[in-house]
Amino acid sequence: MTEETGNVALKLSEYIVGIRYEDLPGEVVQRAKTSTLDAIGCMIMGSRIPLGPIIIQTVRDLGGVPESTVVTGGFKTSCVNATLANGTLVHADELDEVGTVGVSGHPAAVALAPSLALAEREGATGKAYITAVVLGYDVHNRIGEAVGARNKLHLRSFAPAVVGCFPGAAVTAKLLRLPVQQVNQALGLAGATTGGLQSWLDGESQHMTKALTYGHSSSVGVHSALLAQRGFAGPPSIFQGKFSVMNALVDQGDLTAVIRDLGTRFDILSARFKKYSAGSPFHAPLDGLLKIMGEKGLDAEHLAEVIVQMPTRNKLLFGDNPPTLSVNPQYLLAVAAYDRKVELEAHSEERAKDPRVWELKNRIRMVWSSELESDPKLHSAAIVEVRTRAGQTFTERVIHPPGSTQNPMSQQQIEDKFFSLSTKVISRRQAERIRDVVANLENIQDLRELGDLVRGE
Repeated sequence: MTEETGNVALKLSEYIVGIRYEDLPGEVVQRAKTSTLDAIGCMIMGSRIPLGPIIIQTVRDLGGVPESTVVTGGFKTSCVNATLANGTLVHADELDEVGTVGVSGHPAAVALAPSLALAEREGATGKAYITAVVLGYDVHNRIGEAVGARNKLHLRSFAPAVVGCFPGAAVTAKLLRLPVQQVNQALGLAGATTGGLQSWLDGESQHMTKALTYGHSSSVGVHSALLAQRGFAGPPSIFQGKFSVMNALVDQGDLTAVIRDLGTRFDILSARFKKYSAGSPFHAPLDGLLKIMGEKGLDAEHLAEVIVQMPTRNKLLFGDNPPTLSVNPQYLLAVAAYDRKVELEAHSEERAKDPRVWELKNRIRMVWSSELESDPKLHSAAIVEVRTRAGQTFTERVIHPPGSTQNPMSQQQIEDKFFSLSTKVISRRQAERIRDVVANLENIQDLRELGDLVRGE
């Protein structure tokens, strides 16, 4: 602990207790509602892909006090188990929001999912729920920035498994109205039980382990706050000291990032919506390839070779040719060339059987660029070069992929995405009712109204 920073966990706890709905600018409130709609759409769709029924049935079998909804599960369970299920479902299709560039992670899974569970359990107002969501995104991004979640941590551990427990603890503590000391204990307990490996890249193709990491991490945060509420003690300075999160996981972090600009910078505004069902680093090359093909009138059969330049960090994070299809750039680009889109079906077992995709995949080459890596403004960029069988060469440089703060998706695009996902599972009428309630969240007196709509039968 230093004189400059003091007890960082305690300062963060004071912010968690002190933040009010009235402190939130209008654009922040609107963004929390938009993020909620996007996340619910992802959860609904996630319930119908292979991992969905497994996690839902497992949580049903575990039982628990019926207090929080499992989305489309048709039942309530404990807030911890609901967070486990919904936090897994939201990331099941690789379409949920991604954090600020340089932090990454998926804040909806670890901040929004527990907020829904606890707000329903407590019968909280829409304003209390919105405040918790905004707070959760702040905690997620700041701690991710502090430990260098994107730059260093992936090399030794999996960032969401480390960072994801803290927003769950924070939003739970906020909605339980815990005092500062208990909030601090909750953060300490969450941090003391955190950790995780990036072993989902070592041979699993279906994205199940990665999705579960988010649900598990956020549920750890929830039960940590519930324990703290009853007086269970945790480390009081989890970010500092010999055995702190910082010392255990990174060589050198930025401790001041945890509390920097609290109350004036709302990180939910810098989270990025996703257009493609793919790992976020690969949205730029996907956009570049599809733009070239669209503008030049090319089909997949026209492509002789595709060369993609990306920052070297992506090789460090994912490797050259990872088996997990949702983060395999060569595979994703090959599917995009044939389908002109990358939706959930892109990394299904059925789609992966297409021999044409694998033949084209072998003609897509990744070049890991130190030039792009050297400029932080280009960490989400890609340069796509297409060489055709007719001898033509086309190049597209994508600096800001769709969904980024510099190239945002519109409210209408997010609503269209929500309906596209949700109406594969529920009726259009039910989806419209969910959309209308979310649009009016700040006037909702009891979040159980939303829980009733997303529960299903």
